[in-house]
Amino acid sequence: MAGKKASPRNDDSDIKKRLEKLERGSDKRRQITRSRRLKELQDKLEGSHKVERVKNLKRKSFILQIFGIIVLFPFLMYFDGVSFNPLYLPIYHSLLMLFGWVLIIFISSFIFRILIIKRHRSYSTKYLLARNSMRKSITLAVIALIIFGVLYTPYLTEMVNEVSSVEEKIITLENEDSENFEAEIELTNRCILNLRGLKSLTIEHAGNTVSEINITLYEKKDGERETVISRNIDDENSNVTFKEDELNTGAFKVWIFHLSSTDRSAIEYNIRREVFPSRQTSFSLLSFLYLGVFLQSAAVLYPIKKRYTGKGIYR
Repeated sequence: MAGKKASPRNDDSDIKKRLEKLERGSDKRRQITRSRRLKELQDKLEGSHKVERVKNLKRKSFILQIFGIIVLFPFLMYFDGVSFNPLYLPIYHSLLMLFGWVLIIFISSFIFRILIIKRHRSYSTKYLLARNSMRKSITLAVIALIIFGVLYTPYLTEMVNEVSSVEEKIITLENEDSENFEAEIELTNRCILNLRGLKSLTIEHAGNTVSEINITLYEKKDGERETVISRNIDDENSNVTFKEDELNTGAFKVWIFHLSSTDRSAIEYNIRREVFPSRQTSFSLLSFLYLGVFLQSAAVLYPIKKRYTGKGIYR
């Protein structure tokens, strides 16, 4: 007896079951793929949110610090006795505060950069952030090294003192509604920016004729004069020198040297100003701190850059 052929109905049923099985497997694979994509998207969104939160915190922190610099800079000048008549703009402590605070801003910026690198999901972004930050740190370290070398060299200060800090003039004592011939020299014990101080003032006859000259040193206060020292130039003393311990007494002062003689005389005076050694030391130390911070930041970023160098091309 010939075998029975499978009915078309049974064949259709088997095909239908196979299709349903394939569809269930395909749906399962789609769901797994969709779940993976959703998880990756969620991770990226969460990472972006964390990075944005760090950036907002960094922005707010910088605004507060810049506001603090703007407020403190003129306050320190006021505290140091700023004056417009005579003009006196003491910026030394204000500059120290400015550069010190800028160093703090850089350190905080470096910390925020590390946090951003840590929270980024992309390896390529981590690598680029580390590389660019390291390059900036190395560049700034080289600049700080040059500045430190220039400031730390004693020869530079000596050259500045020799070139710009010596002033020589000749004046003549004149008779103006007085029995004596008189003249005045007015100067301040500190420069306008409070970076150089009055080292010495030497007064002597400009010619061969020697006549007695009385020199009185006044301190000018609110338009009034207060006698400080009185000295004479005569046959025994051909010149008078006022030294640093007499002139540069700490606070900003206006000195008036009043010269008086019974004869017409020409005198020559020599003013010497020098950069305060403490100013040079402070800025040298500050530049050294900058150098150390920049080098240390580059050293911290190097292993991070090296870690993500190969991974950055894949993700």
